[in-house]
Amino acid sequence: MVVVVAVISGNVALAVGADVTAKAGPAEGVGITAKVGTLGFGGDLTIGLMDQLNVRFGFNYLNLDIKKDDVTSRVKEISSAIDLKTVSALLDWHPTGMGFRISAGGMLNKNRLALSAIPNDTVKIDDMEFTVDRLDGEITFKDFAPYVGIGYGNAGKQDKDTHWRFSFDLGAMFQGEPTVKLSATASDPSVQPALDQAVEAEKKDKEDTIKAFKIYPVLSFGLSYVF
Repeated sequence: MVVVVAVISGNVALAVGADVTAKAGPAEGVGITAKVGTLGFGGDLTIGLMDQLNVRFGFNYLNLDIKKDDVTSRVKEISSAIDLKTVSALLDWHPTGMGFRISAGGMLNKNRLALSAIPNDTVKIDDMEFTVDRLDGEITFKDFAPYVGIGYGNAGKQDKDTHWRFSFDLGAMFQGEPTVKLSATASDPSVQPALDQAVEAEKKDKEDTIKAFKIYPVLSFGLSYVF
């Protein structure tokens, strides 16, 4: 009689255990993502913290160097460089526990734009004509940039049906007002002081023009694998 009761109790316990397991759902996991977007090519490491919350670490990179000779009759050579380098740490909140997410965090921002030109003719700087050997310009941003956005894809939750997930992000990186650097080398050294003053005035004008770029739009698409 005791054995029968023990067996019955055991069966009940197993039944209850099976029911709890069925309701528990997918467990937290770890996922990696390859992506491409307005910040360049990159990757993410996502770690599931709890049912609706993940932490995501990522990086993005893109380098483009372009050089053109004999561009126009007034410009002998132009060289440009686009360097996109960011490292991110974000929290992803999934309100429904599914793919949709709301993200917030920060980025280490090393994005940079550079341009150099060698003129064939005189150039106008701050409404004055100069004969110069070379013109150089660079735009940089603050090292730290807050980020907020929305997206889709949950690489921090295991799923028994598939390891692969689609990833999408749409957000804004608040990089602050850009810093502009301009320099020019006069063909006649005696003109250099006047040229430097004109370049400084031109730089202030350019900084006012590009203030609108203190918010950088982030759009990316990716593919994730969840372990």
